[in-house]
Amino acid sequence: MVHRMTLKCALFCNQVLLLLLRNGQTFTIPAKHHIDKGSLGSVPTYQKSVRFRGKLYGSNHHGLSESSSASSVEEKARSLREKAEALRKEASLASVELEADKETAKKRKYEQAEVFIHEIKDILDYNRPIEQSGGAEVYWSEKMKEEIVESDKQAVYNKLKRGEQLPSTKLLLLVAERIFQRREECLKKLRDLEMVRDEKTSPEASTFNIGDAFNQQKEKLKKADDDTAKYGVEIVQYMTMWDYIVRAIEKMGVEDEEEFGISIDSSLYRLDESSDVKAYVSQQKGADFTSMAKELRAKERELMMESIANSARRVVAGINEKAEKEKESPVESFVDQTLGLPGKTDNNRKEFNVTSSALYDFIALPKWVPGSLGGLVVTSGKKIEQSDLKLLKEEVLDGSRFYVSSKDSTKLVAIYRGYVQPSRKSVPRNSESYEEAGLSGEVFSEIVERLNHAPDNLSDRVQLFLYDDPEYSPKVDYGGPQKVIIATSKSVQPEQGELRGTGGTALVAMSTIFSCVGILSYSLLSFALNENLYDPSTGDLKSIFVQGTFVISGGIIALQLLHELSHWIMSKRLDVKMGLPVPIPSLQIGLLGTIAPLRSFPNSRTELFDFAFAGPATTFLISVIAYMCGLSLTVNASVDSIPFFPVWPAAVFKSSFLTGCMASLLASKIMLLPAATPVPIHPLCTIAEVGLVSSALNLLPIGRTDGGRVSTSVFGDKSAQALSLATFFFMAVVCLTKRSVLLIFWGLFTLLFQRTPEIPTRDNVTEVHDGRFIFYCVMLVLSILTLVPFPGGLAM
Repeated sequence: MVHRMTLKCALFCNQVLLLLLRNGQTFTIPAKHHIDKGSLGSVPTYQKSVRFRGKLYGSNHHGLSESSSASSVEEKARSLREKAEALRKEASLASVELEADKETAKKRKYEQAEVFIHEIKDILDYNRPIEQSGGAEVYWSEKMKEEIVESDKQAVYNKLKRGEQLPSTKLLLLVAERIFQRREECLKKLRDLEMVRDEKTSPEASTFNIGDAFNQQKEKLKKADDDTAKYGVEIVQYMTMWDYIVRAIEKMGVEDEEEFGISIDSSLYRLDESSDVKAYVSQQKGADFTSMAKELRAKERELMMESIANSARRVVAGINEKAEKEKESPVESFVDQTLGLPGKTDNNRKEFNVTSSALYDFIALPKWVPGSLGGLVVTSGKKIEQSDLKLLKEEVLDGSRFYVSSKDSTKLVAIYRGYVQPSRKSVPRNSESYEEAGLSGEVFSEIVERLNHAPDNLSDRVQLFLYDDPEYSPKVDYGGPQKVIIATSKSVQPEQGELRGTGGTALVAMSTIFSCVGILSYSLLSFALNENLYDPSTGDLKSIFVQGTFVISGGIIALQLLHELSHWIMSKRLDVKMGLPVPIPSLQIGLLGTIAPLRSFPNSRTELFDFAFAGPATTFLISVIAYMCGLSLTVNASVDSIPFFPVWPAAVFKSSFLTGCMASLLASKIMLLPAATPVPIHPLCTIAEVGLVSSALNLLPIGRTDGGRVSTSVFGDKSAQALSLATFFFMAVVCLTKRSVLLIFWGLFTLLFQRTPEIPTRDNVTEVHDGRFIFYCVMLVLSILTLVPFPGGLAM
């Protein structure tokens, strides 16, 4: 503190002196003296000027008085300069001492951590120079052998388990900080060495050298290579050592939970005399290794993400510096154009840059944030206040049937890991009781209800999501995956329509126009093979076919409206917001369907299933009925009406296994005709064909389509993503073997615009009912049968 005050005083005096000398101070020097001209006669006037720091002080007769005043001023200035110089030296010494004090405090802070790190390095034989092992490659080929790795892990475990005193969580957190500091120091040295190597390989350095200069260059380059290997090995040593430490503590946690039961984070509860948690915590033996391990892993993620974010900032700064020299756009502008991140305002209506913050927030996003939620959290950019998390802990979680075992948080999101119990009257101490408690959805609903009644309108600022632990590992987590509650700001919402921007609105308008044109073209082309299409006398299109074109177009639009009406009715029943649908044009059938965006989070996977499945299932079933009615009307049509029917080649009936089967049952003679034979067909079949194909495509489990949403609700996020990849593979096989233009177009469209995961539901744990699963499997099989060709036919 004394050093800092001395430094401030010196800087203040220095500023005062500079101000005095730069702006000048008025020194009074006599300018007029009365002399008796009669006695002395005519005497020329003597004037002398004194310049002091650019200020001119005029005088005339008395040069001696002026000279003495000027010397006095100069003496004062010299004195002030000497004092300022002395203070400057004292401040410099104080600054050096302050840095030394900081370094001493840092060493004192990490002193015990350094001792612990040195002991672990001795156990793992990391203190031995790698030169004694024959170099980095030989060293790591020896250390990475399976038996050596297992031996090292066991040695660290024995050190922690059987040591005189187990290191505290605080000490281990300091160890983590120190290890990552060492890692950053090594990375900095590696970057410096890379610059040295680049200088040696640059064209300017490739000039002709002789004698000692050449040898010095060669030795310097060799030393840079050796140091690079040395620091690279040191980085791997530190990270491996830290991993062994945390794995040992995780192993101890598993052993303790097997013996004493599941651990609970008691810091989240009020441990008064009536608390059931207090009774349970008092039965736990020793340290809570599970919570300790999770806290250490959280610290590891935090430090690693910080390191990655710092590296990203360095890269971005370098690119921006280069872009500024070349007068190009910075990285933030490119990201903004690529992701289309809009400008936002915080709660105080103050604008902030979403793009620059989102770029780094995405890099630093923890692994425990699910992918379907992470993008929304980052693009929202809204922080979750610590005061709200405290209120959530005290007023919502404490008192519920969700027992928290560990917690973690960032500025954007928080996670509470724990277990659902059947009752708060007694907390079970074994895994069997936990396995019997299949009440996740019910308990989560109770927690949401408690949130809605929490004080200070907490539900207006915080929202909750229920997941299985995204970081679950059978080798580490005992008793199956924990349930986790993830808390975010209430501002984290799906994309809203007003955020679409000019480009998005224009794209929707173009898609709508092209869809209308495509439907009219498909309807008119369905009459193209009809020999009565044109009037022989005038060559004009007959009006009855124009009417038929509009009838077919109206039927296709009506089917699609029925699809969207089903979504809308279900959204109103479930209280889920949906946006305006966006049509998808097609060159083959006019319309492939629509995209119905969700504007709010469904409460459960069942709600997501009901919303997504209602549209395509309704349209598909009605299209099947319409197609069968159309075939029946075609077979029983009068001779007078057939000349005005649409005409299809017989191959169209064989392009789908399902339509081929229906035609075989109701109009079997059509399936016996050659592929190129024109076949009159009732307009109802033409309309139903579009409904069947579009519904079948929409039911495929891909991305954010209706089928992708249904598969997410039935199988969960990870399984749905795997199923989506399998579907893409299936479509690729069909496209390559049967050359299906329709599937190629649909695959490209979904790959470009609908490949991202669906927005999450609030309860991602509770599965859908078995009846819904069976119904979906039946509809999925029918969809596949619609898209694969009938034997002997060609794909659409």
